[in-house]
Amino acid sequence: MPGGIKKDIQLEIGHVLFIDIVGYSKRSINEQRGLLDRLNQIVRSTEEFRSAEAAGRLLKIPTGDGMALVFYKNQEEPVECAVAISRVLEEHPELQLRMGVHSGPVSGVIDVNEREHWQPLLHDLGTCEVKHDVRVGVVNLFSDGVGNPHIPKKIQLCKKQNARGRWILLATALLLLAGIITTFTIVSRRPVRSNYPIEKKSIAVLPFENLSEEKANAFFADGVQDEILTNLAKISDLKVISRTSVMQYKSGVARNLRQIAEDLGVGHILEGSVQRAANRVHVNAQLIDARTDTHVWAQTYDRTLDDIFKVEGEIASNIATALNAKLTETEQQILTAKPTDSTAAHDAYLRGLALEPRGWYSAEAKETLRRCYAEAVRLDPKFVAAWARLARIDSLMVFLGTDATQERRDAARQALDTAINLQPDSTDTLLAQGYYDYWVLRDYPKAKDLFAQVRNRLPNSAEVPAALALVARRQGLWDESLNYSDQALTFDPRNPQLLADRAWTYTIIRRFDDALKTSDRLLKISPTDPDAIAYRAAIFHAQGKLDEAQKLLSGLHLDFANDSVTEILIQHWLFNRDYQNLIKTLQPALTDLGISAMGRALYREAIGFAQLRSGDKAAANKTLLQARSDLESLRQRDANNPELVARLGAVNAYLGEEETALQEAENAAALLPASQDAVVGPALEEDLARVEAEVGENDRAIARLQKLLNTPYSSVSHTGPITRALLRLHPSWDPLRGDPRFQKLLVELAPNG
Repeated sequence: MPGGIKKDIQLEIGHVLFIDIVGYSKRSINEQRGLLDRLNQIVRSTEEFRSAEAAGRLLKIPTGDGMALVFYKNQEEPVECAVAISRVLEEHPELQLRMGVHSGPVSGVIDVNEREHWQPLLHDLGTCEVKHDVRVGVVNLFSDGVGNPHIPKKIQLCKKQNARGRWILLATALLLLAGIITTFTIVSRRPVRSNYPIEKKSIAVLPFENLSEEKANAFFADGVQDEILTNLAKISDLKVISRTSVMQYKSGVARNLRQIAEDLGVGHILEGSVQRAANRVHVNAQLIDARTDTHVWAQTYDRTLDDIFKVEGEIASNIATALNAKLTETEQQILTAKPTDSTAAHDAYLRGLALEPRGWYSAEAKETLRRCYAEAVRLDPKFVAAWARLARIDSLMVFLGTDATQERRDAARQALDTAINLQPDSTDTLLAQGYYDYWVLRDYPKAKDLFAQVRNRLPNSAEVPAALALVARRQGLWDESLNYSDQALTFDPRNPQLLADRAWTYTIIRRFDDALKTSDRLLKISPTDPDAIAYRAAIFHAQGKLDEAQKLLSGLHLDFANDSVTEILIQHWLFNRDYQNLIKTLQPALTDLGISAMGRALYREAIGFAQLRSGDKAAANKTLLQARSDLESLRQRDANNPELVARLGAVNAYLGEEETALQEAENAAALLPASQDAVVGPALEEDLARVEAEVGENDRAIARLQKLLNTPYSSVSHTGPITRALLRLHPSWDPLRGDPRFQKLLVELAPNG
């Protein structure tokens, strides 16, 4: 034997929890990956797993369709872990598990079956013959809230036929068979062996280090990494983690590759560096097996800048070869494709890509993005990917209301048509077309069809299932949306936007505890992100927990350009009737040139409402008249913007223009009914209820609120649906408080309100 290894090895007793997914082999590859990632997240969330891992007394062994967890402290650890997992599984009916516990060797060990406090939960199932003619004693662990009291069919068969039961064994350990609810079978007196490989063809491409003397070239290093990642993601035989999750592991600092690989659920890591000088580029790339910390492949490229696409394709191809991934003919062609002949156009395009993570809600950032892509297509009018990105950013500006004018709609259509004319079957073009149908036309079935086409060609894409989740949400298909969200997180597990969207979906359907759990995950990744903090505060608002919201919002830096965060702060001040603080804080925003015209109008409306409720009617009228003038000017360019029309309805109601207010609010609700948008449509109904309450139409307002309390949706003002807590807190409903029907509405029991 090799030196340093002794023949006489002191064996430790291990207490093993075996877990496998029911029906795993019948699932598609994407579904398998999604279920495994969900299982890993659930297991890692348990206190038993975290404590044992922190103490260095846990061995986690992937098994293809599940895992084995070896604990060393005592034989109760795996049982308690299984119980904890079972409780979480109640929220995930799509994930059905078999779980079994085994200790070995057992010499000198008190069997868990003999522990007195477990006795009431243990039910003897007799013995059953397994592999090698061995018979084992089996007990079932269940109670009212945990496990499955029904005898597994294979146990029944084993008893009836007194023959070898077809038990699923991992090595020589017996797994419990379960139905829809997890059953626990405790098996003992048999040593444990496990030797299962983890998924080999999985990779994360970490940010490349920028070695250029000009640090402004950092965007180029990020772009090279992103394009290599994109090329790899198009190979169906690989699992590739998406960009947002890997960008958190910045270059230039020490990185624990083994930990990163475990966080992302991959076996391999690609690292590299880029040095650009004049017309030359030096790229170094190395592929590392993170499980063993060994180099699998490495290569250095010294080429002209014109050859960068060839270098990126070669790297992706070499990695595929190193991981024994099979390339189709189409995939080989993709790796050798050259999207543009213009290095300047490519630079402009990469600058846009580098800004995209920061450009989702900021109007200024979206304009900067647009300039980058517009410059790229100016320099190369045949640059399909840049035309597609230009169409997407224009479509997004329409959708978010940043600029929903006809001119912007036409610009989005023109950019999309150009991409279609140049390369209609490009995945970039198809994605842009899907977003146009979703964001501009709100043609959700057509958008889903297009995204489904792209999904077949981009097997590792997190973006496509994420888009499908958003579209399904607009259709009111909440479970389908959450399922797509799970699939997206498989390929991008540390993407803050995906987690924020998932938390928002839970909030929409009033599953506030799930929303908070998802928010916890989000804040662990982005603990200082103002959007993440504000969204969590909004969940507490919906539950009426103002103190919890205050703790989060008190340290938040106010950025008027971030209207979503500012709106949540406005609602917080209104819930607390802190009118003077609202007025004082928002006043500077009215002269801030960085704020959009719509943003200024909304802030002016909030100030006017606070002045009205605080009793300063003269100041309120002056402010609200200016807000109405701002909104009317905007409507001249965007007459069919439902949010804009709804705001006009509210302002007119505050000004006492009752008939006009009702007409505007009704028009807004008719422009985008719930049948066309399950998320925002009911929110416009809530805006109508506010106007009805303000002008004294109590009957209509209360009837509408009764319906909305049982409707999933997201309000424009508080990022979630109305709840009884919000009705109690918000001053908008003050005109209704003297009505006994409204008071009854506040105390009626509801499942989620």
